[in-house]
Amino acid sequence: MTRVVREHKLIGDEQSRYLSQIDKFLGVLAQNLVFEKEADHFKTMEDFAKRKDWDWQRLPKFTNTYKTLSNMVQTVREEYQWLDWQTSKDDPSKNKGYFEEANINASSGLPWQFDFIALNKLKKSAPDKLKKLPSFTKLAQNLDRLLLQDDVEIGNVGGVAEDIHKQAMRINYLEQLKDATLLGWESSDLKPTITKLKSFAGETQFNISFVNYSLASGMFQAYTIDLWQDIRETHIEKDSNGEYQLTNQLRSALKFNSDSLAAWYVLKKIDEGFESLHPVHVSKSLIGPFETKYQTGSNEIPQLPITKELLEEDPEAGFLRFSRQYTYAPNHKTKGKELAQVIYREDWRDEMIITPAKYSSRVADSVLGTQIRIIEV
Repeated sequence: MTRVVREHKLIGDEQSRYLSQIDKFLGVLAQNLVFEKEADHFKTMEDFAKRKDWDWQRLPKFTNTYKTLSNMVQTVREEYQWLDWQTSKDDPSKNKGYFEEANINASSGLPWQFDFIALNKLKKSAPDKLKKLPSFTKLAQNLDRLLLQDDVEIGNVGGVAEDIHKQAMRINYLEQLKDATLLGWESSDLKPTITKLKSFAGETQFNISFVNYSLASGMFQAYTIDLWQDIRETHIEKDSNGEYQLTNQLRSALKFNSDSLAAWYVLKKIDEGFESLHPVHVSKSLIGPFETKYQTGSNEIPQLPITKELLEEDPEAGFLRFSRQYTYAPNHKTKGKELAQVIYREDWRDEMIITPAKYSSRVADSVLGTQIRIIEV
């Protein structure tokens, strides 16, 4: 019986190469999302909106969605960076690292969920670990003794110096990790960003955005939701610090794990679950998969048809995919004694593929006739 490989373990230079590749692709994606214009994408559904006589005053301005998505992609990028070793010639204080291996999910081609579990456990134990480690001063003294005294065989000096350097990087890593805010891998770790957009008489419009990790696929999901809250019930309110927070009831309702869950269903769930909340827009984005030689479980998340061909030519190539599925519901109707949003089940979406520049034309030719955008690295 053929053994199904669920993960690939990377160490040393290959660990660094692969995580640096992911970091570069996510950086390019975040930069490009900043310049995307939601109004341009909206043109594909403009005729539909006119036929349905949409109430444009209920929708947010077409300026925030892609900037919000860019910020969330950058946050995901920073989460992956914790799995790598970071060095900086300009600012050595940023040098840090801890994990000696990275495990890649064969389904998504991205770091495996257990790496995030280990990262979160390490954050909790960081203060105790730091108490047991030597100070930077002590490590500097050890390095001076190594270089100035004849205690170590000349052939071993380089290795011992590297060990001292790595220990210093681990200390710096733990110092930064203990105070860092991680995305988390459990749905209970939901950390939404809430922004007040505008107010009318008796109603306030908010944007709620958050990143969720899908255990099923090993990919991060990015949600951005625009909704109105009326005065009947308060599910978005300020805390003692003046920051907007969600009630536990609303927070629980936003814990979505399924990758196949449609944006319109998310909108419907909020609309039906809360009489004072009136969602008018939901975007759900998948950050991945990362199609490389390590995405061997491609039957679960199918690769682009051209990926196999390109990987045969260049085993080190990578192709990061980003897809946004969205819905709008600016109009409402009376449903019994309550108001309900008019929800559409159209499959509105856009997708991007981040690809090495030398393959961009071939990837573009392979997806002709689709709405997929090609972005070069």
